[in-house]
Amino acid sequence: MDAESTGLSDAELSAARLEIDDPLSMPNLCRDKPPADLAPEIVGEYHLPTGTDFIWCCHCQGHHHLNGFVITNETGRHYLLGSDCGPKHYDLSFKLARRTHQLKVRRRGVLDRLNAIVAMAPVVKATIQEILHSEELRLVNAKREELRRASESAYSSLATAVMTGMPLQEFVRVRDVAAEQTRDARLPGDETGPPIYTMEPHSLGRVAGGGMLRDRGDCRDHLLALKGSIERVLAIHRDVTDNFNIHALTNAVRETEGAWDAARDAITEVEFADAFFTEGNLNRLERWSADNRYFKLFGDGQRLIVMNQAGKQTIIEPLAPVTLAKLPRFMEA
Repeated sequence: MDAESTGLSDAELSAARLEIDDPLSMPNLCRDKPPADLAPEIVGEYHLPTGTDFIWCCHCQGHHHLNGFVITNETGRHYLLGSDCGPKHYDLSFKLARRTHQLKVRRRGVLDRLNAIVAMAPVVKATIQEILHSEELRLVNAKREELRRASESAYSSLATAVMTGMPLQEFVRVRDVAAEQTRDARLPGDETGPPIYTMEPHSLGRVAGGGMLRDRGDCRDHLLALKGSIERVLAIHRDVTDNFNIHALTNAVRETEGAWDAARDAITEVEFADAFFTEGNLNRLERWSADNRYFKLFGDGQRLIVMNQAGKQTIIEPLAPVTLAKLPRFMEA
């Protein structure tokens, strides 16, 4: 397992100082060249800001570096080696030590992210439950059902447009000058024919307030997915992280972080659902449905009037502004 390849348990790794702010404060610091025949172990690395005094390098035997490694060996002493000098001094043995150190850094980074998820899990899960059972989300779902009952065809067409992200279109009558010129070229003399018109699609833009129409992959689905991914991280944590390789840990963490991002975006979409009833969007819907045989949509102030295929009209009142609980962010432990 990865924890063994670093030489440390995950508990030890989480407590280790892999990034050292003040290398000169290390105990048992030695300025001599470390014995090259003793296997090196990288304790940590340092990256000092520009303008800082250069640090002593045991290989160069001079103050030449701002970036480097704190090295130890079986003597128990600590040595400072510049980032370019480690490979020069130790050759292949330093490459092995650096590979082990990089594994520590990678695993430590994943563990920090995993522990942050574990620490925030109770409050994030509580917020998920609050949103799922909120009156605001219920009202959005109810308004969606109003449109579905008024015209299943209208609802289905709009929901598909939201799911695909495709803009609504209307067909406009456009004069086809090229076709007229082709026709007139075949006429005798200077004779010309009447104008030729064609119908061409014209984009009306995307549906505003799409959160009111999305019923698959919506806010609820993303919140439940986030809850499930958090539970998988908690199961790993309970089972002791040392039992999982870095790929398993990374996948679990990335899945949860990605689920958090998706849930946040879905919440934002729902909070803008009332934009469906803005004047601009209602005008868009009216123009889009003007030639539809199965339904017609009209704007009346902020209200939507739906006429189904049978000619029955349904007035849908605007959705009140939606404010949902803020989803807490996973902060690094």
